[in-house]
Amino acid sequence: MVYPLHAEKDFDRLNLFSGLPLGELLEAFGLERNKTLNFLKSLKKTYWSRQLREENKAIEESFYWRARGLAIHDFTHVQILKFQTNCLK
Repeated sequence: MVYPLHAEKDFDRLNLFSGLPLGELLEAFGLERNKTLNFLKSLKKTYWSRQLREENKAIEESFYWRARGLAIHDFTHVQILKFQTNCLK
């Protein structure tokens, strides 16, 4: 299953996890990313250029492009988290 990346304009609506402790959120994030990384590591080199088909999406992306987007997306969140935790000290 391919999960959609949320747009920045949706950030205010992402309150699904606001009640969970940070430790639990980080643990869940780590588990999900490990599953994703294990899957990506299992792909043969030829698969990286294959197109993903997503429901209700006109443009098809390759595994590479999707993994790149996910990496940029996660990096942004990690930077925000670093900034927020430094501000709270």
